[in-house]
Amino acid sequence: MQVIGLNALSDKQRQSDMIRLLIQMNVAGILLSTVEDSPDDVAAARAANIPIILIDHTNPRDADPVCSVMTDNVLVGQIAAEELIRTGCRKLAFLAHSFDYESVQDRQLGVQKAVMLAGGSVSVEIIDSGGLYIEDGYESGSRIAKRPIDERPDGIISATDTLGIGCINAILTESDIRVPDDISVISCENAKTEPVGMLPLTSVEPSAADIGRKAMTQMLDHIEDEDAHVHATALIKPTLVRRLSTKH
Repeated sequence: MQVIGLNALSDKQRQSDMIRLLIQMNVAGILLSTVEDSPDDVAAARAANIPIILIDHTNPRDADPVCSVMTDNVLVGQIAAEELIRTGCRKLAFLAHSFDYESVQDRQLGVQKAVMLAGGSVSVEIIDSGGLYIEDGYESGSRIAKRPIDERPDGIISATDTLGIGCINAILTESDIRVPDDISVISCENAKTEPVGMLPLTSVEPSAADIGRKAMTQMLDHIEDEDAHVHATALIKPTLVRRLSTKH
């Protein structure tokens, strides 16, 4: 089999155009990694009798039933928060943007779950970074570093690596605050972008290889016997990768 890779750049119209291009090409199946609900794209593929599997997004409630393979993003957020709490952090912050993205919502839910389980001794604030790039993380880190010591978090969970890297760079560049001694930073991605940061970033890593492998297994099962295939949502467990941005 041949694999064709297309990048919609998180543009929903571009994504829809690409889905229709693949349908015209009469591909054997489509693996769709979407940041938004895409019932029209799912319906278009199904109408063309082309199997479609969603990656890291649940199937829209009103869409035709399809398989989905996802990182357990609630567990991602929970692991990140529990790691900070385990190492002594008590004032947490969840740094994110695009709160309408399902993965961000789930990571926030996981953070809040860990804080609730820790009892009243741990708190969490939500900080909107205004974007998902390194410069957005840098601006957020700069604002955090300027807070009085009793008003700033001692543990930051960034929804993405880029935000975490930018935040660390700002804290270390613009203040005498120490990472991780004064503020620990942990990310929810592990996208292998740590070389651009001033400090290797502790991350909770979704297993991208396992996600791809499971998605392709489901796709082949569907192609080989459509009548016997059962649509399901598979959750892939993440793993913690400790580096120097958190206390051990």
